[in-house]
Amino acid sequence: MEVFQQLKNKASQALPEITHVRERISTSLQESFDSIPIRWPNSGHRDEAFRRRAASYDEYYLRISNTKAALRRKEGLISPLINKFDRLEQTMTPKKMSEKEKAKEPNTSLRISKSVGSTSNFDFNERVPSCRDMKSVSSYDSGFRETSMFEFFIPQYKDSIADVELDTDQVQLTINHEHRKNALHVSIHRATLTFPNNGRIYAKLCLLPNKLQKKKGKAIDLAKAKRWEEDFRFTDLSIGQLETCSIKIKIYQENGFFKRPFLKYGAVIALKDVDITDFRTTVLSLTTITNQITHHSALRRKNAGGCA
Repeated sequence: MEVFQQLKNKASQALPEITHVRERISTSLQESFDSIPIRWPNSGHRDEAFRRRAASYDEYYLRISNTKAALRRKEGLISPLINKFDRLEQTMTPKKMSEKEKAKEPNTSLRISKSVGSTSNFDFNERVPSCRDMKSVSSYDSGFRETSMFEFFIPQYKDSIADVELDTDQVQLTINHEHRKNALHVSIHRATLTFPNNGRIYAKLCLLPNKLQKKKGKAIDLAKAKRWEEDFRFTDLSIGQLETCSIKIKIYQENGFFKRPFLKYGAVIALKDVDITDFRTTVLSLTTITNQITHHSALRRKNAGGCA
């Protein structure tokens, strides 16, 4: 019994070590990803830089997904091992027989008498527990109760960007601040938009208040919004400056022969509500702009905020 208890204790002690190794691997992968240089030689090579950064995102999330999956498999091996020890311990514990079972059971077992000096070494009236007296353990009774301490050490993860489910009129973003270069990166990964007809769309982002910086994205087909993957970079911004800032997002649709832009969606997200030091994604609900004239009139009446 002591051997089983020692093995069970060793298995329990191994779980925090695996968790610590997983955190160290995630930290090193994060630092490796932060060190990826992105240069902007000129406007002609900007699209190529965007594609390289999107590929870096895919590689980063794939490595994180594989690492977490391997660690979860290792964590999954510890619980069955502990359960096995519990089952063995329960199986070796004799079960007390009821009075009815004792009456039905024939007294055919023998037991050595405790009296060492006695000439009769066997006591026919006293029986020892047989195999049928042992406590049976069902295959579904693992001995690992729901209130066990190990339940709280197995968190649930989102392995990749695609694991997040989007509702209608929502956009998935990743907002991250690069401390060494004082740059803020905003990546639009996916969007679920509802337009009356097909066309080309593009996004405008500006940093509030007072329109600190404005960025305009490239026009894409509406069908490609499910895999948008476009980056916007705001420069010369320290993390202290961003504590009171917000990002306004506007999505336009090009209509007609002259590709006149019409504002369709808008949203504002405060950076204080987002962990900009991590690469976790954020799901943002978009507001549909139905009346263009009313919307532009309201913008002209405002004294602060907004991006044209």
